[in-house]
Amino acid sequence: MTYPPTFTAKAINAAIKKYEPRGKPYTVGQNRMIRINADSVTLLFRDRKDGDTTLAIGKWGGVHGISCKEAEKEIERRQKESITKEKRKNLKQNTFRSVAERWMDEIGVKPHGKWTERQREQIENKFRQHVYPHEFNGAKVGDTDVRDLTRYHFVSIFKKLQQELNRKGKPKLETRNRIRQYTIRILEHAVFDRDNPKHPTGLQFNVANFNLEAAGLLPSPSKKDKDRMVPMRLEKIPAFLKDLDSCKGDPITKLLIKFTMLTITRPSEARMAMWDQINFRKKIWAIPGGDREDDLGNHMKMGFEHWIPLSRQALAVLNELRNITGKYPMLFPKLLPISYYGGNKELEEQFLNPNRFDPSGHISTNAPLDLMRDMGTSDKWKGRENPEGYKYHEHIHGFRKTGSTFLHSYRDESNRKVFESIWVEEQLSHADQNIVRSTYIDWTPDLYWQQRKEMMQLYSDTIMPQKPNLAVVAA
Repeated sequence: MTYPPTFTAKAINAAIKKYEPRGKPYTVGQNRMIRINADSVTLLFRDRKDGDTTLAIGKWGGVHGISCKEAEKEIERRQKESITKEKRKNLKQNTFRSVAERWMDEIGVKPHGKWTERQREQIENKFRQHVYPHEFNGAKVGDTDVRDLTRYHFVSIFKKLQQELNRKGKPKLETRNRIRQYTIRILEHAVFDRDNPKHPTGLQFNVANFNLEAAGLLPSPSKKDKDRMVPMRLEKIPAFLKDLDSCKGDPITKLLIKFTMLTITRPSEARMAMWDQINFRKKIWAIPGGDREDDLGNHMKMGFEHWIPLSRQALAVLNELRNITGKYPMLFPKLLPISYYGGNKELEEQFLNPNRFDPSGHISTNAPLDLMRDMGTSDKWKGRENPEGYKYHEHIHGFRKTGSTFLHSYRDESNRKVFESIWVEEQLSHADQNIVRSTYIDWTPDLYWQQRKEMMQLYSDTIMPQKPNLAVVAA
């Protein structure tokens, strides 16, 4: 490697002889490498790579001074050291972890990005736990330059995930597939330069995008391999409700299932509902838009406030629930395992403990699912295998499909369609696929309100016919 001629011993010596001392010290030379004092000459080294700093390498001449040749060697050493630091710095910026974090920063967090804080945290945790610390050929994947990665790095990671078992005792294929999906996108959009985040790396091939089976890995599970989450057919609902009322599940879990059925909302929207969202007088459940600010409360998936009309049956469910959880901010608080109903089935006494609620959180996602699979005197709600060999079972999310199917296909006595599809889709809070129509509609929370009220009351009367003596109390 060659260096500027002004750093050679000959150039340094010539510059020293050329300049004379003055009243004040001054620096001279093409790279300001010499400081002239009244009684001495100091040789300097200017490091442009480290914030353009100037460092003294020693005084010239005398018994304890350095020669021009020694100065040349010292400057050469420092230049090599500076270049090594720069290489290390570049390497650190180009590690898989650094590139992945820059890609995640580019995707961003809502409102301007695509992810919520929770989604970003979940994705980062997967990489911190399974990818960055994984060692391959003595080096951690997170510390490896992305240009040095091979498909064998990821084969090693994926094989390890397949050997680990999830809570159901099955290989972590879902985690593997998620990590692979995001890794492919990271390497496709990887950036090396923070000043030009839109500039791609130009990697010639994506080492994470390879055939799993050809690499000796388990294939991704197909729909036939998964437990199917099917909707409940309308004719089965009376038997289901009878078993639901007689089973040993916690009352609020039963009411959650009924509330979800009567509103055909997403399970997360129902189980995380708050009492201040319910207007008993106007018979409205107003679900806020945007993101949750903390661990409590729900929000709409589409990001806009959404109103749900409450039928007489839904109001009856809420009044029954209010007697149990009305003192808490949420409709369905977390259940503590201090009684059988809270999940502790090892207890012999199966009683309702009045202190079984934890108001710091909502009831778990699995509470209604476990109840639906365990209730009844037979195995009819636990799922069964069909001739193709995979299980299917009714799922709480399937009630949305049950309601949608009924409302879309409902016809009057003259065989005319009663409810417009756009009313049903608005009730389900689905985005309008017609771009032109969507552009010219003001999507307010009360859109098609009267039609949706009548629609949901008819559906409620169909699945849960009201008893004549049922009283609905308005607050």
